[in-house]
Amino acid sequence: MKIPFNLEYQIDKSLREVPIEAAEFRKGIEFLKTEIAHLKGIEKARACSKLGSLQRIQGELVESLHSLHLAGTLLKTFSNPRLSIINSLRLAQTFQFQGELTEANTEYCALKRRLNQTLQIQTYMILYSNTEESTILTKVILN
Repeated sequence: MKIPFNLEYQIDKSLREVPIEAAEFRKGIEFLKTEIAHLKGIEKARACSKLGSLQRIQGELVESLHSLHLAGTLLKTFSNPRLSIINSLRLAQTFQFQGELTEANTEYCALKRRLNQTLQIQTYMILYSNTEESTILTKVILN
């Protein structure tokens, strides 16, 4: 989805993202909120995750958590590991920005485990790509 507003940001001295044009950034968030109402399925999950990220950058941390949790709930219905990992990272960042370090650490650790499992599965599939076991594993992962 193309958002017709400037959503660029820069990194400040405290290593936080800061919108380059705050008013445009705010309009982009409002635009995305309106568009989400018309979306369904994986596109809605993707837009909610993006919205949560933008809200975090804007400093709207409670709203960010809400959007990211909604995206996480929607993602449970779909098989999209990449977006699920991105959403988990965004969620961990929002917890960190809120100062909820225990929750952030829990999310980061869960994310690390998932990434390690994904890497192990990908390595296995590369090594055994032409075997019956790989075909069975692929069916299990995709279903």
